[in-house]
Amino acid sequence: MATNIEIEEAFSRNRLAGEPIPGDVKILLGHLDELAERTGLRLNWHADWAPWLDTSYLSPEDRRNREIMTNVRAIADVCGMIAFIAEAEDGECYGYWRGPSGAPISGAPLICFDTEGQFGVRGATFADAVLTSMPSDCFAWLRDWLRSIGIPVGADGPESIEYPEPDPHPMALLQTSYRHHLGGGRSG
Repeated sequence: MATNIEIEEAFSRNRLAGEPIPGDVKILLGHLDELAERTGLRLNWHADWAPWLDTSYLSPEDRRNREIMTNVRAIADVCGMIAFIAEAEDGECYGYWRGPSGAPISGAPLICFDTEGQFGVRGATFADAVLTSMPSDCFAWLRDWLRSIGIPVGADGPESIEYPEPDPHPMALLQTSYRHHLGGGRSG
């Protein structure tokens, strides 16, 4: 089994393009099993991990459908702007929205890519995303656990979580990319 230092080095290299690991994630890397037990979220540091790019669910008919394949391509474009770090049991993937400018991880909001191909902001930190990934009646005990392991959580309830509005928003870029690819690369 890898040591914490080896995991942190691989996480920074493979998930964050060598940038420093945010404090909340660094703490949670030391509590991987408990995080998964409590939330169903699993942090991943492996170089070849990319479930958001899996298209094995597509039927042969889907693969012949131009609109479906254009959407798959547009999703891949947008996913390329996210530094994914975790996956939920239901297949949702979580990562830092770097956007087209490649924003630094330290100021990037957390994005959830769901199993329907939608992108949504889940908070300013991974701890926010952890809290918003659970039903609201679980908020207090999960917040208290995060605090107990050293993660500062200022929110007192789900309504206290701040949702930064990225510019551009990944859903807007998804639509732009879709139109671009559907039009054969022509703008307009």
